[in-house]
Amino acid sequence: MKIVKLLTLLFVLFLYATQSLAVVFFYRVDYRPFTRISANNPPGFNAWGTNDDLLRHVEGASLGGSNPTSPASEQSAFISTTSDLNQAISLGETITISGIEGLGRLPFYIYEIRPTDNFYSVERSFRYYEQQTGDTEIYNQMLAAFGDQREYAAYLHIPIAQIHRVIRYDYNAERNRYEVAQTVDNEDYVDAPTGPNPGPYPRIPASGPAAYLPPDILCTISLNNSSSMSRFFTRSLSEPVDYVTTMKNRKRCHIMMEEMSSISDLLLD
Repeated sequence: MKIVKLLTLLFVLFLYATQSLAVVFFYRVDYRPFTRISANNPPGFNAWGTNDDLLRHVEGASLGGSNPTSPASEQSAFISTTSDLNQAISLGETITISGIEGLGRLPFYIYEIRPTDNFYSVERSFRYYEQQTGDTEIYNQMLAAFGDQREYAAYLHIPIAQIHRVIRYDYNAERNRYEVAQTVDNEDYVDAPTGPNPGPYPRIPASGPAAYLPPDILCTISLNNSSSMSRFFTRSLSEPVDYVTTMKNRKRCHIMMEEMSSISDLLLD
C-alpha cells in the first residue's frame, strides 16, 4: 500500500514538473509574411528605435509607423506581443485594410513566439510605476484603456529562433469572416524552457501620457467596414470625449499607421 502511495506521489510530482516546464507562447499580429520577417537584419522582429519609455510606447506616441523619419531615439524600443491569442486575432481583424484599389481585405499573420526575459508585462510595469510615482490616476486610466490587450512588450529584438509557428488568416467573403488559411512551423525554431521577465520594465517614465494633442494632428479609426481609405482616418473632435476614449483612438491610429508602413513595403515589392 505504501509503495502504491509513493508511486502515486511521484507520478503527481512528475506531472507538476512537466507542466511547470511547458513553454508558454505569446502572439504578435503582423501583415508581413514569414519570408519578410526572416529577411530582416537581424532576422526576426526588430524595434523601430531605442526609446524605452514604455508609457509612450503603449499610448502610441513612439510607434515608428507614425513618423518613420524620426530619429531612433524618439521611436519605440519595444515590440508588442500579447499573451492572449484572441486579442491578437481581434486586432488583426480590426485594423485590416479593405477596399484599396480592389485589393480587398488583406491577409494577416499571427506569430506564435517563445518569450524570454526581455519580454515585460505592461500591466505589471504600470502597477510598479504607479507605486513608485504615486500617479494612480494616470496608470489606472492607461490600464482601463489597454489592459484587455494583455500586452507584453519585448525590448529591442525577437530572434527568429523564438518564432514557433506562423498562422495565416485569409478573409472568407462568403462567410464574411477571417479564417485560418495556413499554419507553418518555423524550421529554425529552438525549443527552450524560457518565459517572460517576472518583474516590471525598470525604467520609470519621466512624465505622464501626452493624451491631449492639438486636434489637427489627432486621428481616429472607424472600426466599421469601409469602402475607401478616407473613411478610416478622420479628424478628432475639437475636444476629446474622455481620456480613455481618446487614448484608445490614438493608439489605434498609430497602430494603423505602423501597419500601413509594412503594407506599403509589401506593395512595393
